Amino acid sequence: MEPIHVFIVWAALASLVVLGYFYFVLTTRQPAEGEAYYQAVGRLRAPLFVLMLLVLGTLFAFTIPRVPYPKGQIPAAVVHVVSKQFQFALSNQPIRTEEEFNRAMGQLVRVPQGQWVEFRVTSLDVNHGFAVYAPSNKLVGQTQAMPGYVNRLFLQLDEPGTYTVLCLEYCGPSHHIMRASFEVVEPTTLTSAVVR
Repeated sequence: MEPIHVFIVWAALASLVVLGYFYFVLTTRQPAEGEAYYQAVGRLRAPLFVLMLLVLGTLFAFTIPRVPYPKGQIPAAVVHVVSKQFQFALSNQPIRTEEEFNRAMGQLVRVPQGQWVEFRVTSLDVNHGFAVYAPSNKLVGQTQAMPGYVNRLFLQLDEPGTYTVLCLEYCGPSHHIMRASFEVVEPTTLTSAVVR
């Protein structure tokens, strides 16, 4: 779902909540007289509770299954990402040493179009952001690169071409030059990582 559509749905639901709040505020300014009023309000509690459960259950059913992560699927490709000030190294093989990091800096990583790709992201020094931008410059996913921890980001990249990786976490004075790239190609033309 596009971000503007999510915002429109949120704005509509928020407007309904605000209107409901003002309705109840305006209708309860004058205290009602008699026991009948309190009995009528008491009878509304159960139906309103059931209505709330139905609305929340429906929203849950329409949103949770759309979480953008595969359920029990094995990704078509795994990309290992290691960051350090002020560079990213991407490789189809694990990066465990400084030497492997330097070798990975010269690799062109290719992943299959339209299939799940798992990015295993970590850092050698400080926190960095790992943000993936499509060839159309649209942000398609992001996670944190943290020292001593591997974050996993699952993406299904449908647009072929060169994707750009940028750091979205300020990490020092040369943060703005921290970038990398990889290619999304048709699965039939996919080959192993190529050294530039």
